Formats: sequence, C-alpha cells, structure tokens
Amino acid sequence: MVYMEGVRLSDVAKLKSLGVDMQALVESITRSYAHQIYIGGFFDADPHPGNFLVSKDPPFRPILLDFGLTKTSTFAKKQALAKVLLACAEGDYAALLSGFAEIGLKLRLDMPEDAMQVTNFFFRRSIPGKESPEDIKQWTKDNEERKKRFQEKQEEKKGSSLHRNPVDAFPGDIVFFMRVLNLLRGLSSMLAAKVVYLEVMRPFAETALFSGNVLKSGRSLETESWIHKSPSHSSVESKLRELLLNLGREDQILGAQVCVYKDGKVIVDTAAGVLGKFDPRPVLPDSLFSCFSVTKGITAGLVHWLADQGKLSLSEKVFTYWPEFAVHGKEHITVAHVLNHTAGLQNALAGDLKLDPLLMCNWDEIVNKLAAALPESAPGVKQVYHALTFGWLCGCIIEDLLEEIFVQPLGLNGEFYVGIPAGIEDRLASLTLDIEEDKIMKDAVEKQKAAASIKTLSTPVDRFAEPSEMLKCLPTLNLPKSWSP
Repeated sequence: MVYMEGVRLSDVAKLKSLGVDMQALVESITRSYAHQIYIGGFFDADPHPGNFLVSKDPPFRPILLDFGLTKTSTFAKKQALAKVLLACAEGDYAALLSGFAEIGLKLRLDMPEDAMQVTNFFFRRSIPGKESPEDIKQWTKDNEERKKRFQEKQEEKKGSSLHRNPVDAFPGDIVFFMRVLNLLRGLSSMLAAKVVYLEVMRPFAETALFSGNVLKSGRSLETESWIHKSPSHSSVESKLRELLLNLGREDQILGAQVCVYKDGKVIVDTAAGVLGKFDPRPVLPDSLFSCFSVTKGITAGLVHWLADQGKLSLSEKVFTYWPEFAVHGKEHITVAHVLNHTAGLQNALAGDLKLDPLLMCNWDEIVNKLAAALPESAPGVKQVYHALTFGWLCGCIIEDLLEEIFVQPLGLNGEFYVGIPAGIEDRLASLTLDIEEDKIMKDAVEKQKAAASIKTLSTPVDRFAEPSEMLKCLPTLNLPKSWSP
C-alpha cells in the first residue's frame, strides 16, 4: 500500500485553482486505460470520478484508487478489441465484422452500416456536459430514422413491420469495454474536455495488433511465416512465391491468393501474407477476397441463363420487364444494350454515390433513380463501361439465384459468394488503399484525358469509334441473329 495525497477528480473548482489542464488530464487517463486494455490485458472496469485523485503538484498526474471491478483479456481478445477500434477508425466493414466475431459479438450481416454507426457512437468524441444532451438527442434522432427506413423496407417486402437491431447479443468482454468508454466519457463531460477516443487510443490498439506479427513497415519476412505452407506445383509457382515475398518486404502488398490453371491442371495455388492492415491472421487457400467487377460476369451469366430458360429475350426492350424504365428515351434500350454497356447510363449514379456511397446499399432507391435517369446517348451508339450501374440495370439481387444455377451444379460450395452469408466472417480479407499508388493512377488518368482531348488523324483508339468494331474484340454474348449494335 502506498499513500498518495491528491485532489478529488470531481472537485473541479480546486483543480482549476491549481491550474490543472483538464484536457491533458482526461487524455492522460484515457491513455492509461488504453494501455490497460490493449497492452496489459488487465483493466479497471469502473473508472467513475470517485475512483480518482489528482496529484497536487505538477504535472498533476491522475491517481487510480480502486481495482475492485476488473476484467482480464486474453491475447486473442486484446487483438480482437484492437481490430474493432482500428476498423472503426478506418471504416473497414470486413475487419469490423471479423473483430466482433472473434469477441463473440453477433451482428446482423444485412445491416453492416448500422453496426458501424453503432460502433462509431461508442467511440465518438467526448464533449462538455452542456453539449452532451444535444449530441445524444441527435444520435437518437438519426437512429430512429434508420430504424424507420429499415422497418419500411421490411413492410414493403413482407407486408408486415419488423423491428431489428444490428446487434443480436453482447458478450461480457464488449460490455465491460463499452462501460469503460462510457464512464471515461462521463469524466470528460464533467471536466469540460473534448477527447477524440479513436485518436488517443489508436496507437495502443496498433501496438496490440502489430506486436509479435509481420504487419509493421520495414518488416523482415521469412518464407515459412509469410507464405502458406503447401507444396509447389511448378517452377513458375516457386518464382511467384519469391516475387510475393519481395513485394511483402517492400510493403507493396499485405496479402494475396494466386491460382493458375493450364490445360485443366493447377500449376499455381499460393496464399501469402495477412488478411488486412488491421488483421494479422494469415491468408489461407479458403480466405475470401472482394473481386469487384468479376461479379458483372456472373450477373451477365445469370441473365443469359434466364434467356436460355425462355424467361426473357436479349432483344426485348428493358421496359417490358421494368415498366418504370420507359422514360427519357430509355424505352428503346434493350437487354442486349445493357449487357454490352451501350445503354448510355454509365454515369447515371455518379453524383448521388459521390454524396452518399452507402446509397448503393439501398436497392429500391437506386432502382428508382435509374428508372428516372436521363441517358447520355442513344442506345447502341456508344459503348462505355457501366462500372456502377450494370448490376441494377440487370435487375436482380443475384444471391437468390447464384446457389441454384452456378454454385451447386458446378460444385463450387464455399468457393465464392455474392454478399456475406452468416458464418464466413473469419474468412474475409480487408482491402486497403495504397495512397501513393492511387495518386499515380489518378495522375495517369488525367494525362490520358488530356491526350484524348487532342484530335489526331489516326490513333489506335479511332479503331473503336464505332461500337460494332469494339464488339468484334469482345467475347460473344450469344445474341440473337436479328440483333446488331
């Protein structure tokens, strides 16, 4: 036992008379708890004002009096809690789902953005007491609006209201963790301090997550630890593994999977690295990566399957199946135009998604916007990649058909998914943007735009001035003989 003299934390007037920097004091307490949670793995779960004193002499250190209510975390739980905080800071949905799954928190996978918003609320910055009620009031209002939107969506689909929360159950670890955050926020409010918890706690979370693994920059990687142990199928695969190892050492990649078939035989099947910037688990052969627009091929394949089944015709007008689509000249757009990216709607959602990227999660709203959109060109005149609008124009949420048409007949169970079904959260890889590479690519695009604005007599691009010329270089879409671009 050690006697330490100090001032009660709740004696705000006395602290002010001593010249205590309230902001620095609260940040110091927050760092102390971040160290307990993420580094020590043993933390006081009851940081209320009565459990603190402040030393009477500079630098006015906080004194923790009581360790009555404590919580111990395993190494795995510390890493999971660290992953949750860092995923929240980065807006990384895959890492958030993975971290919560490791803690034992059950989330509703059909409401990932709501789960992220709930987590952000727990980590929100603290504000002075006078402002706090307004903060809570605004969040409550936003939360009620989200619930209302979701409920309306359920009523439309099922004809009955259904209230659902993004969280099914809270395990003990996360309950105590959130309790600490709430009590710390209470201290901040009492002392009129503004603390951004994500910023203050982030270094400790990174230390917890990166300790004892290979994620730090300038890392020294060994083949045994970074390349998944599996036999090499060929000399090409051996060279590839050395390349991946070098890319990892140079911080060019976090993780990767590569599989190559030649004449029906596997010649490369390699997994390397880690699942994400904030996920130190190794990439395995069954890890799942986002493949972005590879899904367009699957979607197009499903549309062709529907055509083979006589459910639709590729030469038929889209409005035949989607009556609301027949406005602003879109009544002449056929299913084939959509599949060939000649519908003229390549930029129809650009402005809306720039303002609200999560709008793409609202199927009905996006469909309504496309139905009302004005095409930039007549159908079949210009072929421009419909990067963002293709899926909605094809007109189905393909999870409903994927299993029946592709997965089961081809024996691809567990190999690929559209959407995230329950039970695969721990297999998800998190994507991280390479800022420098992104800048280089944007500069290259700008240069390309500038070059394209200069009219030349003959360039390779001129060859594709007509869509029919471009279509000759694309895979056949099994279009009806009567159809032509």
